Amino acid sequence: MLPISSDAIRRLRVPGYFVMTTLTSLPIIELFASAWPAQFHLAQWRFSMASVAGATAITALLGLYFIYWIAVAAGDKGVVWIVSSICGVAAVACIGAAGLFPLDALQMKSAVRADLLTRFAAASMVAMLKICFAGVAYGVLSVSAFKTASRFRTEGARERNSGSPLVVGQSAARG
Repeated sequence: MLPISSDAIRRLRVPGYFVMTTLTSLPIIELFASAWPAQFHLAQWRFSMASVAGATAITALLGLYFIYWIAVAAGDKGVVWIVSSICGVAAVACIGAAGLFPLDALQMKSAVRADLLTRFAAASMVAMLKICFAGVAYGVLSVSAFKTASRFRTEGARERNSGSPLVVGQSAARG
């Protein structure tokens, strides 16, 4: 792999953040716009929103991964913390959705025509897999970003504490 120069990282950082934030946020905005007005009392609404949210979660995950990549390359510890936090919240939301989705699917099953039950079961399984895979991926990315952000702090402290031996007083402190 070819090393990326700091000049290239500097030039790609801001446009990269902008493009990836757009990739991440627009599907979420579209999801909320299509879900409005919220009808939590309807199993059909919850079921369809969970199905659509599974696909939205994958797209947002891709954007967050590239934001994380850019932040690590650029050394932006704050952005890495933000990615870790967002992914942690998304992982918990996916776990919650994975727990509630089968209940809504069972409730919806009685409203499905008999000739469409196989298709309904397959679509439900695919939506459930999307939610589960997204939850695991968000969890992995959250933990990875958390560990990376923590290393930024310890590596920065090591660099500040390890002075040059040419500076007076440093060699005595080490000895």
